[in-house]
Amino acid sequence: MTHGDNALKRDEDLTLTQRFAVKMARAIMLRRPLIVIDRPALLLADVPYPQVLHNMLGCLQHEYSDHRIVDYIWNQSVYEYRK
Repeated sequence: MTHGDNALKRDEDLTLTQRFAVKMARAIMLRRPLIVIDRPALLLADVPYPQVLHNMLGCLQHEYSDHRIVDYIWNQSVYEYRK
């Protein structure tokens, strides 16, 4: 996963996936004990978001302490890969 070139782009020049990567980078830089991802389908609407989210979080897991995904109850099965 490489999103390093996103830092020089304007928001409207980024794809939704790139915008999400930038938001994750900003959240990680704050060094909080928990990152909350609220309804990722809204942030990653242009891609199969469960797999993209899983891959991105897997690549970044050594950079942050913990995360929680907040979504509608009917999407619960989408996140069962974490178990």
